[in-house]
Amino acid sequence: MIGAMAEMGIETEAEHESLINQIKKHNWHKVILVGKPFEPYKNDFLYFDQSADAANWAQSQNFENTYFLIKGSRSSQMEKILTAIKK
Repeated sequence: MIGAMAEMGIETEAEHESLINQIKKHNWHKVILVGKPFEPYKNDFLYFDQSADAANWAQSQNFENTYFLIKGSRSSQMEKILTAIKK
């Protein structure tokens, strides 16, 4: 679960696209992208505009024996997803 990177300035588009390209090189079970900077890039990953939407999705899943990597700028509020998973 990766939240958008904030305060990237003119590099925002290039850095988000680069990150998606790096993720595509690996065989992840599931990738969730959160934040509008990820929206324009075509990929097979699950995408949410906001962390609250991703949290609602996560809460509706039946996770068992699952590990999560959650990363994002503070402005992405990725802790909302972690809180939803813990419930």
